[in-house]
Order: sequence, then structure tokens, then C-alpha cells
Amino acid sequence: MLGLHPEAEKLWFLYKEKEMKNHIRRWYNGLREEWGLEKLGLEPEETDDLVLEDFNFRPFQTGDVSGDSGGAFGITAETSGGDFAGCIYGIVLDSVLYIQNLEVKGEFRGLGLGEALLAKFIEKQKPEEVHEALLDLPSCVDGFSRVLLRRSFKPYVVRYRLDLKNPTLS
Repeated sequence: MLGLHPEAEKLWFLYKEKEMKNHIRRWYNGLREEWGLEKLGLEPEETDDLVLEDFNFRPFQTGDVSGDSGGAFGITAETSGGDFAGCIYGIVLDSVLYIQNLEVKGEFRGLGLGEALLAKFIEKQKPEEVHEALLDLPSCVDGFSRVLLRRSFKPYVVRYRLDLKNPTLS
């Protein structure tokens, strides 16, 4: 049910993370006290950007993905070793930003990289030129819809697909 209320969900996870850290800190400080060691102090609360420091962000190039990106612009994320980690790109038509692709390689999913790419891409848009952004989200990555809702995206269209080569009509 929390998934239907992204702001409440975000607050819940922030609260949960903070309480878990406090519980672990109390447990570990108890052990340190038994061992005659000094207790640990409080750690910085913000940890979100630590993972993303491992990635470099640069302008998207058409060779970053296979297939036709049709003159699109965007952002690519690379590992510190220069390997492709993810990208986002789109085009603007009549003041609408059509996000054509948001891709994160499997081993980097769940780290916040997709959300970081989306945020950086949206921040680069000029409000006087772009009035709205549209993104189709495949049903297989529906979990990302929580990120979009946190970023104030609203469901706009539900698209259904039928595979005409293998229809399962009853």
C-alpha cells in the first residue's frame, strides 16, 4: 500500500534506515565497550551520493547504444574504468521531451543510477523550451515507477501490447 503514496514510502524508508543504523550502532558500541574500546560517534546521514561517486557522467553519444538513437541527446554513465554503466537519451518536439531510453546495466541496478541519470537529464532541460517530459515504462521494470512518482511524474497513458506472431486469444 505504501507504493501508492511515494512521499510516505520515501519517509518510511528513511525512518527505517535511520532506526536500523541506530540499532546497529548501539549493538556495536556495546561490544566496543566490553572490549575496552572507545564508542563510535555518529556517522554522516547522507549516503545516497557515495555510490554514485563511482560513476562518471558525460554527454550521450550515438555509439553508446546499439540501434538508432535518431539524433537524440542525453547523458551516459560510465564506471571509473570507462565501462558503460547506463544512459538516458531523448528528443524534444514541440516543447515536449520524449525520453526514448533509460538504460542501466544489470549489475548496476538498484544503486540509484537510473534515478541519478533521470535527475541529471531533467535538470539540463530549459523550462522556457521544454514544458513536459514523457517516458514509456515497460511493464517488466514497473518497480521504477516509484522513482518516477517521487520525481512528480504522473501516469499519462497505459499502453497494451499484443504479439501478433503468438497471440493467445481464447
